[in-house]
Amino acid sequence: MMHLSCAAQTRTDTCKWEYDSLFHSKVYTWVDQMPQYKEGQTDVLQFFSKNFKYPISQKRFQGSVNLAFIITASGEIRNASVLGKEKKNFTEVDKEALRVLSIMQRWQPGEC
Repeated sequence: MMHLSCAAQTRTDTCKWEYDSLFHSKVYTWVDQMPQYKEGQTDVLQFFSKNFKYPISQKRFQGSVNLAFIITASGEIRNASVLGKEKKNFTEVDKEALRVLSIMQRWQPGEC
């Protein structure tokens, strides 16, 4: 999922896409087979649990970080960001979550 700066929507069978003016291409937001990391959600959570280093500068943190990114046709992560935040407003926790996302292995791409 990704925040789009300019979009037009359409449906192709059961797949939904939007044109992303920043990515300059069609980006699928819903497909028949959604992208998956290894065996699924549990593997994503285990990867983050193993690799996330809680920033010492953060005295307390309670909440969540909503990451937005694109999985390409080859399974690479692109255009990662924190949903609803500008880069200048990222906390240390946001930056660490993006770092962990950036070191993930390729995903199984979605299929339409």
